[in-house]
Amino acid sequence: MKGSDWRGRAACSRLEPDIFYPVGDGAYAREMTEIAKQACLSCPVRAECLRQALETGEQYGIWGGMTPEERRDLARRNMRRRRIAPPSGCGASRADRVGSSRSARPRHGDGRSRRDAYPSPTGNRRFE
Repeated sequence: MKGSDWRGRAACSRLEPDIFYPVGDGAYAREMTEIAKQACLSCPVRAECLRQALETGEQYGIWGGMTPEERRDLARRNMRRRRIAPPSGCGASRADRVGSSRSARPRHGDGRSRRDAYPSPTGNRRFE
């Protein structure tokens, strides 16, 4: 679905909006947060809701069953994963390709590569 079409199918559309925007951190606010999260558990558009909140940087309220703090933590973890993971479609990293190509070189029985097995006639390996 495009845009905000998913909102009409959201479980929260039939509930009091104040439940999803608890104020403070007292017992009442914690109770409202739990009620909102329970409503989100059975929501058919929970993923779309959470995606919307993450993409727009929503700072308030329960979206996709997550509090603002939980969404910030999730966004941080996702950013770390993107920094660590190689770009999609790249296959092996350069280090993997270099390492595998070196290990694929033909070896002589004593473990030396062909280049190491036969010294240069000039004794100068730089110009080989």
